Amino acid sequence: MSTAFEPDDEKMGLGLCLTAVQVVAYFSFVACCAFGRKASTSSISAGDIPGIFYGGAAVIATGIVLTITYVLLTNRGAISK
Repeated sequence: MSTAFEPDDEKMGLGLCLTAVQVVAYFSFVACCAFGRKASTSSISAGDIPGIFYGGAAVIATGIVLTITYVLLTNRGAISK
């Protein structure tokens, strides 16, 4: 019996893949903020809310969706065993 942590390769691969998706979403948002001056100051809707606000909300929503996806996929495998 081993007491060391032994990660499951399938879960590790899924986690790394979903992390990569989140990293791409985040750094795309940061690049848009840093280099897309016109995009960060323009309004998408009729109100005074800048378009970059919606981009930030999309990055947060992406993190939530990816977390839910990870939990559902890993728990589905644990229940079926």
